[in-house]
Amino acid sequence: MVISSNIVRRMFASDVALVAAIRLTELPGIYVDDTVKQVEYFHLIFSRHEVVFAESAPTESFLMNHETKRTLPKAQREEFEALFPEAKLEIAAHLIPSNALQKELIRRHVKNDKDLLAPQTALQSTNVDGWPASAH
Repeated sequence: MVISSNIVRRMFASDVALVAAIRLTELPGIYVDDTVKQVEYFHLIFSRHEVVFAESAPTESFLMNHETKRTLPKAQREEFEALFPEAKLEIAAHLIPSNALQKELIRRHVKNDKDLLAPQTALQSTNVDGWPASAH
């Protein structure tokens, strides 16, 4: 998930950071619903890692990098390679902090009662990957 705030800028000297969605469960009102028996989701795969908007929230497309490749079961890696034989290992569209720093980033947002997408952030006020803001 995309986070863009003054806290991101202070911690990482970057306008945007990407964090694992599970980290958001540390925020009030966000939790894993253990009553759901099945979830279906889709990975969006582009020629490069992208920020995309889902339900008006900035998130990211599928990222195949060294870490992802190590965590996928062999059958899924082989399926990905069969479907996308031209795909190469990618570079993230934005900074992805370590797990510990992701947790600290969320902790600071909670402690200071700050939004993850602050008004007037680079993500909202400028183009993403060269697209006009109105294209989103």
